[in-house]
Amino acid sequence: MISTPPWALNSAQSDDGGAAAFADSARGGTMKLTLTVIVSAVTSGLISILTFIIGVRMAKDQGDRAAVRQIYQRLFEHFRGIDAAIGDGKPKSWADFPLKGNQYTPPCKQMHSDGEANLLPPALMAQCETLETDALTAGGRYRHWVRETYIPALKALVAERTGGKGGSITGKAYRELSAFELGLMSGEDVLGLSTELEAENLGVGLQVAVERGRHEMLYLYPEHLDGANVGTLLEAARALASADPQGQALSDGLRALRPRLAVLLGRLKARIRDPHPLHESILRAFRDVFRRG
Repeated sequence: MISTPPWALNSAQSDDGGAAAFADSARGGTMKLTLTVIVSAVTSGLISILTFIIGVRMAKDQGDRAAVRQIYQRLFEHFRGIDAAIGDGKPKSWADFPLKGNQYTPPCKQMHSDGEANLLPPALMAQCETLETDALTAGGRYRHWVRETYIPALKALVAERTGGKGGSITGKAYRELSAFELGLMSGEDVLGLSTELEAENLGVGLQVAVERGRHEMLYLYPEHLDGANVGTLLEAARALASADPQGQALSDGLRALRPRLAVLLGRLKARIRDPHPLHESILRAFRDVFRRG
């Protein structure tokens, strides 16, 4: 009987162990390779889907770019007009816009009826609506105060200072000024106007009518004031507004709107240049994905 040497047994066992280890290693490598391929394929698929969705969103944004730009242009003109009206001392109110049914419809309110509001970013549309409401409400309250409180006080002051002489003087030039403007003027504004009047030998035609199409003017000349400076009377008239708590609060409220209007106008101007910024198109694309999900 032939016996196998010990060294031969050890060699055989070693060969069997090496083969098994190699097989395990091969299986592990195959699994890792398969997993890498799967991850790569899934990642590539997701990127392709996202790229497609972003492309669709950007194509849609490009398609309505002209229409959206026109909306931003209209809004820019609307709010620039509101700002200019405050600066000119003639703030706009709800009554300056069309009445439909029992409601006034300035542009932002009209956009909801037309569905155009849905074309704008919700946050920007909300900012427009809030500022429109605040500005027109403040303007309406200020105009009401001028009509009911300030103009009667102005008439009484002028009658007292002129002794009832408030007519025009033939051939005498004057600078027209409305009660709405005067109520919003600062002390510096009145001083500058007084200097201009004196330098150019002008009087003032103070417009105190509030209804459209009607004119009622109080004429202020040095001749009506026994040679006194017209600027002194204007300062007294301005002081009537600043001394009235309601009038002062309303004036301050209107002035406080102008920085907010400047910020909004800047945003709208940027949107006119680029109605759909790239980052927003991408964000909307991601939102589309989750909505579909």
